[in-house]
Amino acid sequence: MRLLGIVGTRVSAEIAGLVVPPVLLLVYGQGPALVPLLAWAAVYWSVSAIVFRLRRRFRAEMSARAAEDVVARWMPRFRRASIGYGLAWSCVVLAAWRSPAFEFDILVYGILAAANASAVAFTAAVWPIFLRFLASSWGVATLAVPWAFPAQWPWMLPVCVLYAALLVRHGRSTHRFLVEQVVLEERAAELARQHREASERAERALQDKSRFLATASHDLRQPVYALGLLTDALANRNRDPALEPALRDLRACARTIDLMFESLMDLSRLEAAALVPSIRPCALVPLLEELHAQFRPDAEARGLQWRLRLPARAAVVQADPLLLRRAVSNLIHNALRYTPEGAVLLALRRRGSEWRIEVWDTGVGVADDAQSALYAPFYRSTHAWTMDSAGHGLGLAVFAECVRLLRARSGLASRLGRGSCFWMALPEAQAQLLPDQGPPGAPAPARRLSGRCLVIDDDPMVRRALAAWMETRGIEARLVADGTQAFAAVAQGFEPEVVLCDQRLRSGESGFELLEALLARLPGARGAMMSGELEASELRSAEEEGYLVLRKPVDPVTLEAVLGHWLAGGAVGIEGGSLASRGNPAAGPPPARTRVRRQAGRDAASDRDTAMHEPPAA
Repeated sequence: MRLLGIVGTRVSAEIAGLVVPPVLLLVYGQGPALVPLLAWAAVYWSVSAIVFRLRRRFRAEMSARAAEDVVARWMPRFRRASIGYGLAWSCVVLAAWRSPAFEFDILVYGILAAANASAVAFTAAVWPIFLRFLASSWGVATLAVPWAFPAQWPWMLPVCVLYAALLVRHGRSTHRFLVEQVVLEERAAELARQHREASERAERALQDKSRFLATASHDLRQPVYALGLLTDALANRNRDPALEPALRDLRACARTIDLMFESLMDLSRLEAAALVPSIRPCALVPLLEELHAQFRPDAEARGLQWRLRLPARAAVVQADPLLLRRAVSNLIHNALRYTPEGAVLLALRRRGSEWRIEVWDTGVGVADDAQSALYAPFYRSTHAWTMDSAGHGLGLAVFAECVRLLRARSGLASRLGRGSCFWMALPEAQAQLLPDQGPPGAPAPARRLSGRCLVIDDDPMVRRALAAWMETRGIEARLVADGTQAFAAVAQGFEPEVVLCDQRLRSGESGFELLEALLARLPGARGAMMSGELEASELRSAEEEGYLVLRKPVDPVTLEAVLGHWLAGGAVGIEGGSLASRGNPAAGPPPARTRVRRQAGRDAASDRDTAMHEPPAA
């Protein structure tokens, strides 16, 4: 199809044919050659018009029919057209018979030779068409040499035959070149199609994986959420000092599992380029102390010395806390995994206007020629395979992506067999954070609250955990599984001050719509969504409407901060009102109510962020 298209779309020969007859008539139209030239011009132009119409119809059918149908339909037509078009060109030799001027005869044959040479460029694409055109044009002219050149034919005939052989040789090489070019183009198009399909399959697989992780994360977050609440409730009910270390470790484990889920989802969003960093002032010392406490048991289990070196002054940088934690965690994992003996050091140093986090180890090191490929996904050096076969070569790739998103700087200094130092540098933040509130992992004293809370969650384990946790805080709670039970509780006289609702309910109800319906029924209540969903459109709508959305598993400190803000009774009013008006768009004057609700949502979110991101006090 492509080769036939080359023949059917070129019009250079017709354009040349439109110019040649007028030139011959202008130069030699006064002698005996006038009548033959006029007859030839009429024949040539008529045949050219027919060929032009054929090519026009062919180009129209190329885009409307299948390739096989076009080839079967047009190949015989082009073969016949090539013979007719070649004969139209060869008829010019009739004018040479009537002309006594040798120069005119040479000009005619020269024009015919040029036309054949030009036709090789497109007719050679289809070899049978080329041969038919050559035979009917130059072949006929070669046979007419004895009549056109009565005196010169003994040497003119061999020249014409030699030229024909040269045209055949040139046509064959052109044919092979065009065939190879079309084959290469078809292969390139096929490869491009396969690459496009592979990219689309990979994109669909990535989306399917993200949806699977989101779904699995929602189902797995429920027991993790319950575990955190039960651990916190148990720690605050405990009166045995001997159990405090174990309960502290249990709480740290629950937080670690929570962070693992966050890491899993963040990694998925990193791969999908859907994670938008939330850059804000972040305290480095509490973060590194927490990582130090988290990784120390692993280092001791491997028989390694685990050291932490921190500055005496506070260190605050501009970063996304989750991405920063992910980056440093991957560096520590990498150092522990590839250090068979010796020590690992986590250090924080001031370098100009930046703070530099460094992870030193006495491990296998990295060869100079391998350092450029070290951050590629799934890359593992020979030494890495001999050290630990459990890794997959993703840790440093994730680290590099986190560094890119944080717009930080990173580097590596390593000697093969002696160890390595990986580092990342972040700009110092001008804003200062509040003083620390307690050592990492230390249980905070339970804050006694008072008030009534209605919780809608379809997971029985989460409901039991929330009931136990709220009991330790002094909250009167009613926990139900769906909207029917929620409205039944309200109808029985339970008037909550706070309504917390899950989004995905087994009854098929929309949690956000249920929350709005309950708040319309309870004009004095405040409401928030609590869900393990990450990308639900209803949750985005809730946030756009100014509602607070808490992502499961909600840290007990965060939940306590939000409920304390709404139930303690000491919240400062907004625009003359109080946070009691939060969450009811229908109550009161609409403009003021909307502003109150949105401001209250920002205040509650601020309390949540403060509880999550302020470092504990030393």
